[in-house]
Amino acid sequence: EKADAFCGTLVLNSGFVTLSVAEGVEILHGDSLVTEMKLADDHSENTSRLQQGDLAWYIVKRGERYGIRLRDHKHPRIDELEHIPSYPIQTSYVVEATLEPFDSPKTITVATPLEGFTESYECPGILNFRINGKKLTLHPFTSGSGYFLVIADETSGLDTYGAGRFMYATPDSTGRIILDFNKAYNPPCAFSPFATCPMPPRENFLPAAIEAGEKSVHFD
Repeated sequence: EKADAFCGTLVLNSGFVTLSVAEGVEILHGDSLVTEMKLADDHSENTSRLQQGDLAWYIVKRGERYGIRLRDHKHPRIDELEHIPSYPIQTSYVVEATLEPFDSPKTITVATPLEGFTESYECPGILNFRINGKKLTLHPFTSGSGYFLVIADETSGLDTYGAGRFMYATPDSTGRIILDFNKAYNPPCAFSPFATCPMPPRENFLPAAIEAGEKSVHFD
């Protein structure tokens, strides 16, 4: 066993989770032993990350629901994953996009692998671009000073992960937006059934085969 059978208690009260560690159990926050601590969830800039031996964990908040995100840094699957396959880098998949802004940002709600649970994101407008001469559009989600993109295309479920891929794009100092599909990567749910990844909204199913970025991961 990698952890004590009983590590302590977690109490949720008024939106805050407090950990009380059981006697004789050693849980670290950084280099400090924890006995009792109010935990900042993953929406905080300073998420409380705890560790016990090879295991690390923190509190995740999804809507009004809370959970524990547990990581095993010595899990056998880490050694099984020798590499993540990807397409050869192609400059034809590095394209300039223009944002057609909405009068005011819209909210887009997407499904997740967690049954009955959705996530909502702010969408500032529509990105217009061309790949190999074909006009395409994406609905980006606001992420800091840039955009978070959850996309699917005609390779999804074939060469690439069936539930789509993630990308980021940040305008440069002149406002120019470059979409580099060579940087499209697998979401966490491609590696674990316990992840709560956002699925692509219907607006982001591209009617084209985006043969760039990461491909599906297969474990032995």
